[in-house]
Amino acid sequence: MSAKTKYPGVRIRGKSIQIDFRYKGVRCRETLKLEPTPANLKKVAQLLGKINHDITFGIFNYADYFPSSNMVDKFGGKKSTDFTVSQAIDWWWEENAPTDSSTKRKDITNIEKHIKPHIGKILLCDLTARQVNKWIKSVELSPSSRNNILTPLRQMFIHAYAEDLVNENIMLRVQSFKRAKPKKNPLTISEVTIL
Repeated sequence: MSAKTKYPGVRIRGKSIQIDFRYKGVRCRETLKLEPTPANLKKVAQLLGKINHDITFGIFNYADYFPSSNMVDKFGGKKSTDFTVSQAIDWWWEENAPTDSSTKRKDITNIEKHIKPHIGKILLCDLTARQVNKWIKSVELSPSSRNNILTPLRQMFIHAYAEDLVNENIMLRVQSFKRAKPKKNPLTISEVTIL
């Protein structure tokens, strides 16, 4: 069962969001694996606006928006599951770049210096959690720096999974690194008596 929202063509369906549009005279409904929060509903409404724009101007390719949909076979078009990790990161970044300038700089550095050179050429659908774990463990940086490198990759996979570009979010099986606790150096009895 679905519930209407204030956005035409956007409905809440359980814990997901469904959009409804017409393409080539056919009513199309697609469900996105996104929590129906106000922010996500607004994003999906904007997505629907882009879809309707592309349909109006004759440039809509079903597979670009819903690569795993059964409707791709009906309407033709190439599925976008042949994205490399680099292409997927660029796709995600275009819509979701952080607004905070320091976070943005940090993410750009991690993407260009670490992610793209090491795993960028691997097809997104072929990348495994084991490969990511093996690669990130080989990076000779602090635990917090390794976690920072993984942040844009984690965010991209959340969106890739929501858009059906991948069958699972492999980053859920990639563990974060624990920061080393600073060693405590308690005072000796002689040091205490001096104080």
